[in-house]
Amino acid sequence: MAPRLIEKRRGSRAGHLFAILATLASACTLPGVQPLVIDAGPTTAPFAWAIETADPGTGTGFHTSIALDRLGTPMISYINAAGGTVQLARRIGGNWSSEIVAGPGIFSGDTSVVIASNGTIEASYFDQEARAVVYAAKGTGAWRASTIDSGFSEGYNRLALDSSGRPAIAYTGFDGSLRYAAWNGTEWSVEVVDHATLTSRYPDLAFDPLDRPNIAYYGNGTLLFAKKTSVGWARGVVDATPNAGWFSRIRVDSRGVGHIAYYASSNGSLMYATEEGNGWSRSVIDSGGDAGFDLSFALDVNDRAQIAYYERRAGVLRYAIETSQGWVRETVDDTGVAGWYTGIATDALGFPHISYYDWSDGDLDTRKGRSGCRFAASRPPRSMPLPPFSTGSSSPLETIRALLLSSRSVRSARSSGPTVPRGI
Repeated sequence: MAPRLIEKRRGSRAGHLFAILATLASACTLPGVQPLVIDAGPTTAPFAWAIETADPGTGTGFHTSIALDRLGTPMISYINAAGGTVQLARRIGGNWSSEIVAGPGIFSGDTSVVIASNGTIEASYFDQEARAVVYAAKGTGAWRASTIDSGFSEGYNRLALDSSGRPAIAYTGFDGSLRYAAWNGTEWSVEVVDHATLTSRYPDLAFDPLDRPNIAYYGNGTLLFAKKTSVGWARGVVDATPNAGWFSRIRVDSRGVGHIAYYASSNGSLMYATEEGNGWSRSVIDSGGDAGFDLSFALDVNDRAQIAYYERRAGVLRYAIETSQGWVRETVDDTGVAGWYTGIATDALGFPHISYYDWSDGDLDTRKGRSGCRFAASRPPRSMPLPPFSTGSSSPLETIRALLLSSRSVRSARSSGPTVPRGI
């Protein structure tokens, strides 16, 4: 269908998937920026956003992941809950199309998509019926899938490519252990990285410039980190604060320094950790409104951190970018309940592309930034007081989401929303 560069429709209560193509001017400066207190309204400066519908189907958009090919074409993997399929949506010209990667069946947990230098599309997902972590690839022909290992019921898995283009997956094994599977050219090799942690959740994988795998994950109530060295896996604690580390995402910059974005439930905040020598420095990115759920994280060509995330109290999609003057944050979508299951990727110019699930509107859309740095020239960012921390609750996240999808109104969902991540 043709893209819509207008505001989203209101009123549909089916689940939808959104892909936001946001342009930020890479070289712009933002006068008056103060770290951690900068907020802007949706579709206003410092960044503007446009929207397109990518998948109008009902129940689409769970567990999104987004990748860009060499031409900057976005491709999004996600679960179609209504159809019981794993799907891939791509933008060709001005139109979006979607195809089935796997199913019909029962799928849960993460989907993850990457694009190899030769154009091969590669994905990972969790087959709930088979209890299996699955890898799938598509070149010029059809999708080909292979089972990697037995996975944990919550379906955690993240896919990455090393410098030679070989895929690897960090995931939670059937017994709750942190595992790492890598393709060696002829077969998959599987290693248990951490079997001491009771259950390793939210694993994410990134390779450093030396092709060493780095994994961030949550376990035993803390944010943890593992890196493979010449003598085996080295593990450590990044943030020992109780319940810090939900939705952990890791990236390694061009210097080989690790960066982790994560949510800390103890203070209801989006947090950021940077590797420093033998330890980690930590800082708060957004402490307002219980921010940081379902986050996604990318480093652009200039090693700037860009993060998409859900603010639970307001029920909105938020975005943060690291600048030389501190973190700049803004609300991207506040129409209904928007921002679950985010994915983010940056293109060759450093512009972000965000995918996410919008409960209240229900289609797969794209947003393009149209005005770049216009905000810096016309309206300076405004400082705003931040709401108090949230205390959260003990209800499982997926149960809350199921209730929202089946019965709650948009207004009720915006005031309460999902409360805790899966399995906590």
